[in-house]
Amino acid sequence: MNIIEEEETIPVKVGVGWVVLEREQGLWVPKVKRKNILTQFGLTGIASAPSGTYTPPVYLVIDSTHTALTATYSSGVTSIQTTADPTLVGDTQLVLGVGLASQETVTFTAKSGSGPYTFTLSPATVNSHTSGDPVVRAVTANDTLASVVTEAQYDPTFAPGLRAIQAANYSPAIGQNTMQFFISGIQATNLFFAHVGLADAPGVGAGSLHNYASFGYNHTNVNDIEIDITWTMTTS
Repeated sequence: MNIIEEEETIPVKVGVGWVVLEREQGLWVPKVKRKNILTQFGLTGIASAPSGTYTPPVYLVIDSTHTALTATYSSGVTSIQTTADPTLVGDTQLVLGVGLASQETVTFTAKSGSGPYTFTLSPATVNSHTSGDPVVRAVTANDTLASVVTEAQYDPTFAPGLRAIQAANYSPAIGQNTMQFFISGIQATNLFFAHVGLADAPGVGAGSLHNYASFGYNHTNVNDIEIDITWTMTTS
């Protein structure tokens, strides 16, 4: 007798949220909150975790690649100029004013120039932007470590060539886990976190990129840093 079992597929959604806190007068004060995308590699990695072949991404990737607007723009413009070209082959979007209240993601349909670079936008911008505002490429699910153009060292003096490693983790709720990274105030000095992500190897440039986010955090002081990364998995 043949037994036919009905197979049920339950969609699983994965979200990752980042929070950067700085220690000010003994208190941890939130400075940046962002969400990231999972790369194709990261998504497949999570699917392979139950089989025991998953190498967890417990190392922090910091990309400092960014450029700046050459002029001040009001809202509703369809063309902007940047001092350099932050995009990679195949990119179609920029993040203007990354890390600022005016941050927005725009789609460009054409690019010209050799410095400054002119980007034609469609649709038009929603926010106004100031000359010198930071600009980065928008991350995509197809990004790999090759997309991390200028990976920064969090401590080139005492940890040259290495990434920060997860210091602790805990589960705040069902289907959630929070990874914690701590960087002292004398580390990552004057470092612009243009993009951030997680990788599965300790050396700068090594391993695979599991997730990635446009970030825009500028550490220009000597405050200690805590980075909390919360993974959330739901079936609804």
